[in-house]
This record gives sequence, structure tokens and C-alpha cells, in this order.
Amino acid sequence: MPYYSGNLDGPLPLTIDLTPESNSMAFLTVSGSVWSAARSVEIGIEVTWEGTSLGAATIFSNGPSTHRAVVPKTFAVALDKPWDPNGDPPTYTLTLSPMNANTISDRNDSYHIVLAS
Repeated sequence: MPYYSGNLDGPLPLTIDLTPESNSMAFLTVSGSVWSAARSVEIGIEVTWEGTSLGAATIFSNGPSTHRAVVPKTFAVALDKPWDPNGDPPTYTLTLSPMNANTISDRNDSYHIVLAS
């Protein structure tokens, strides 16, 4: 069952706070689109969880100026922050950003995030 499933509109970078109601391991899946003005380059979405880079969802773009869907990527994340004394769950910060200088995003790009156990 997902703790969070939602869509975000570009451009990158985008930062959201997630509040899952569990302390366990979870899986974070990221998908979306980006583009490049250059030919024959790898482009993608860099995924940062709580300030630590997890990696990137990528695609190799042969042609320029075309929005490309990245291959969705799933990461294991630890939901290990302590809950506050009132019993409220902690918040985790997720940031999506361009993977490299060849990666471009704009208002025509969108992203999908799923955080699930």
C-alpha cells in the first residue's frame, strides 16, 4: 500500500516533504520526463532523499529538443526517524533535480512519485 503517490509538474528542481506513517524500509519509485538540446547524451532525474543522492532515473537521448520519458527507477529508503512525543510521524524530504548539465526540464515535463512499503 503506498504511503504516497502523486504527480508533480516541472521544471526541476522540485522538493517535497513526505510524511509516511510507518518506521520501516520503504521503496521510492520515480518516473518523469526531461530533454536535452544536445545529441547523443544521457539525461535524467537525480533523486535526493534527506540530502543524500540515491542515484538517477535516466534515458539516453539520441536526438535533440525532444522530451524523453526516463526509465522509472526504484530505490530502497529507510524510514527510521523517531516520531515526535505527541505521536506524530516524521517528515522526509525528497528532491528531484537535473542529473547533469545536458538535462533540461520545463513546464511541459511532469514527474510521478510512489513511496510504498
